Amino acid sequence: MLPTAHLLTCAGREGVLADTLADFARTDWPEAPRVHAVLPEPDDPTGSTGRGHLHLLRAALDGPGTHFLLLEDDLLFNRHLHHNLLHWSLRAWRARSGGDLDYAHLYNPHCRPAEPPLAGADWFAALPRSVLGSQARIFSRAFARHVLDHFRGPGPIHDRRVVLMAAALGPVFLYRPSLVQHAPVPSTWGGPVHSAADFDPDYRAHGPGGENAASRRGSGGLPDSGPPQRNRRTGAGRGVAGNPRLPRRGRGANLRAGPGMN
Repeated sequence: MLPTAHLLTCAGREGVLADTLADFARTDWPEAPRVHAVLPEPDDPTGSTGRGHLHLLRAALDGPGTHFLLLEDDLLFNRHLHHNLLHWSLRAWRARSGGDLDYAHLYNPHCRPAEPPLAGADWFAALPRSVLGSQARIFSRAFARHVLDHFRGPGPIHDRRVVLMAAALGPVFLYRPSLVQHAPVPSTWGGPVHSAADFDPDYRAHGPGGENAASRRGSGGLPDSGPPQRNRRTGAGRGVAGNPRLPRRGRGANLRAGPGMN
């Protein structure tokens, strides 16, 4: 099962939301995302954005699914979004190593890899401090619950705090190339303008009935060997696709909540 899609918006952005939903409808995703609207807080736009994303996590947990695709309301989408996630090689590698995909980004505004990505691979593990943005992220149900249980007190802004929480459990993965693009509209909290240099609206991953776009460009295609080697800079458990551990009363526990993304 692929993630259940949820989208966060707020009052006053109806036009932006309409454009994003129209573009999402042009993808191969089988159903429209569930839309969750919050009220803006002009006196505290940064805090308001973080509270909105926590509201989105709670709403996702109230619904079905083992994994969630959480989206913002100002995006453009790869046309083969569903197909590309279904055939993401990272998922197969993690399944073979006994792990699950607990957290990942589908949008890369110049995040830096922890180590050089494998040639032609459709993912990489990023340096956590370089990862920003909450445009399009995948959460497992277990990690979403973990964030809500541990998001307390003052600290960095929402998106960076979640990345650091994920990095404490294992590598922070990004899809390659980006499957969403940030639309050029004003931020709700006045943040800096950023975009994905590697967004490709027509990229289609290798799989039944499809050819990998990277192979067409002569980059060697996706690797077909076993799990990658240990990433020295992320400190992952069992290789780059190591099995994240969730601290619980001093003992490790897998971040698993039933069957994974199949």
